Amino acid sequence: MNTLLIFKKKQKFRSNRKGVSSIIGAVFLILIVGTLASSYFFFTLSQNTLYNDAVKQTNQLEIRRNAESLQALNTTYKILVENNLTIDVKMQNIGPMDVTLINLWAHVIENPGGSGLDAANYTPVNITLKGGQTLQQEFNVTLAGLSPARSYAFSAWFITSLGNIMTLKQVNTEEIVVSQTTQGIGSLAMDFQDFRCFTVNNRQLVNYPFGSSGYVVTTGAGSPIAFKVVLTNLNYQTKADIILSADSVFFSIFPTTAQQVRGSYWYIVNVDAQGLISNSFSNITLRYNVPTAVYFASATAIKGTALFSSSSPGYSGTSPINLALIGSKDGQPFGQNVPFVSVYVS
Repeated sequence: MNTLLIFKKKQKFRSNRKGVSSIIGAVFLILIVGTLASSYFFFTLSQNTLYNDAVKQTNQLEIRRNAESLQALNTTYKILVENNLTIDVKMQNIGPMDVTLINLWAHVIENPGGSGLDAANYTPVNITLKGGQTLQQEFNVTLAGLSPARSYAFSAWFITSLGNIMTLKQVNTEEIVVSQTTQGIGSLAMDFQDFRCFTVNNRQLVNYPFGSSGYVVTTGAGSPIAFKVVLTNLNYQTKADIILSADSVFFSIFPTTAQQVRGSYWYIVNVDAQGLISNSFSNITLRYNVPTAVYFASATAIKGTALFSSSSPGYSGTSPINLALIGSKDGQPFGQNVPFVSVYVS
């Protein structure tokens, strides 16, 4: 009897222990599920917060990018040195916020639609323009194969730190002062700051492409020299090319006596990328609104059987200089005389 009672108590204890284990297991399961659910909830909440922050930053960046507003007021392109494009640009920040320029890209094409140089490159810049600020500055971009003796079509653009692109348009010649256009001095304008002189040694321009100032010639009378003039086609009415022929001449007048004046002449020539004057001559094309270096060095016009022959100033002292430019414009004969500088020969 006692043995049976003890056995029943043991069975009851074992049953209670199993029930307690089930309860404990259920509690642990609830804790694990709750922990996982809480972790997932907090993970989802953090990811949602990160997403909202990213969207907010993206929207702020887009607002800042849209607030950038730059304009190029004036852009000119020059090839003063082989393989180097000089870009002179006047730009204004017309927006309310600062704009930082990080890269300047340039693209040149020779003989658009045909064979010739087609190259692009960039140079790093670090310029910040405040709201309303205007800046004019020269930049240089290296482009292999570029030559001052050839004509090109140009384009350039700035990249800002926010990824915007500011295209550099050339000067709007419709807004140029009348005295610079066909209604004033003619279709061609000269860059008075880039008037250069070279000594000539067996058809080679010495110290090419830099030369020396064209306003003071120190070689003395009788030494072969050449002149470089940068001309810009401002034929804004049709924007057509102007072609210069072999009869274009650079001439000087020396007032040696009260009764009679003397003169010296330098006819137009072709110069290659190394500064060598060609024995023959091919017409030079001046594209609309593209500054182009033009060289004068021959004693006679290079046409027919006539080859290049060096020319020198026959006299010394002060001399006014004229350009008598002959060729064609819009398919019609063209001629323009430019009284532009005076030189002193010593």
